[in-house]
Amino acid sequence: MCIPFLNPLLHNHISQPKFTFPIQEPSSSTIFSFKDNKVASKNNKDEGTSTATEKMEVAEDPSNKKNTKPTVLLFQGTNRKDQFEITHPIGKSNNGLVQVYKAISSSSSIPNEDTSPIVSYVAVKCVNRDYQPQAVRNLTTDVCRSILIPYHRNIIGITKNFNYKTYYCVVFPLMGNSLRSIMHTRFSKGFPEECIVVALKEILTAISFIYKHGDVDLQINAGNIFFTGKEIKLAFSASTYECQDHNQSSSSSSSPQSYMPMSSICKWAVPPEYPSELFKHKRDIWMIGITALELAYGGLWVSSKADLQKRLYTIEMCKKRLPDCWINKKEIGIKMLRSLLFKERNFSRDFQKMVISCLSSQAYYRPTIQELLESEVFAKCKKDVNYFCRLVGE
Repeated sequence: MCIPFLNPLLHNHISQPKFTFPIQEPSSSTIFSFKDNKVASKNNKDEGTSTATEKMEVAEDPSNKKNTKPTVLLFQGTNRKDQFEITHPIGKSNNGLVQVYKAISSSSSIPNEDTSPIVSYVAVKCVNRDYQPQAVRNLTTDVCRSILIPYHRNIIGITKNFNYKTYYCVVFPLMGNSLRSIMHTRFSKGFPEECIVVALKEILTAISFIYKHGDVDLQINAGNIFFTGKEIKLAFSASTYECQDHNQSSSSSSSPQSYMPMSSICKWAVPPEYPSELFKHKRDIWMIGITALELAYGGLWVSSKADLQKRLYTIEMCKKRLPDCWINKKEIGIKMLRSLLFKERNFSRDFQKMVISCLSSQAYYRPTIQELLESEVFAKCKKDVNYFCRLVGE
């Protein structure tokens, strides 16, 4: 069976968004041996081809099951050898079908293998091609979208993608915590308005860059916005995943159990016109408004999709302003409202106007990315990423 595979050596030679790369199987000139859970390779001296060869090795449990975790991944190109030692899972993507791991990356030059390798932490997506062919196709599509977007300081791109035997792997930088994770551990009542404006401005800059290169995001939410300690970055396409954050789950355990977790809400908090192909850009604007609400209140406490739609309709059509508290006082009572879980917020007029415009039920009336960047709330904001780092920095 032939499954599309994206060769990293062709990254700089892509001119069209369609890819039909066959999977590269190990050549007969390569012999693999496994001893003490370590990978050792012996290459025959047959070098009759002039093209560069690549070898990917995996040391794993002999009982290759669907959920077996690879232990060591080795990617070897012409002049460089990269080894990825899998440590533990950190999340999932593609509706839970693809596992994401934290890995220790060691990179060294092949001519100077005696020198000390460069060691760093990375994130690796691994999917079993034999058991999950559809997940492989979806991940390959995500990789194609990612590599068509050039480097941008606010976008998390992928660094490598390769396959060997049953695994297809995608490597990208391991970021810090997502804004959702930071919010649940340190800002449970919501970020200060200045921080939200700074973060959204950085993300809007990244989305504008994506638009200029002919693509859309469609996955904007606080869980895909990361803070590295110095920069705010947006995970895009192949680098997106849902964090497996134990701190978040423990923090959210104090919230009422009748409310949905935010990671689930974002999956169906889509605009009314979705999935129309005519309003993809407007869907991103809608999700920016949803993200702003989440960051402002520390989460969207709703019990169902109908509950969220009702609250958004009230904001847009009735009150035309953001509520001081997301939870209705009649639902939880004054005692719960005064607890540490919820807090009344006061937002500026410009901030409320920006959020409400993004959440317009009519896609035509939502602003464009450029109109958002030129709006008063961003024009008047004198804070920058350095302010965000001082306040939120780890």
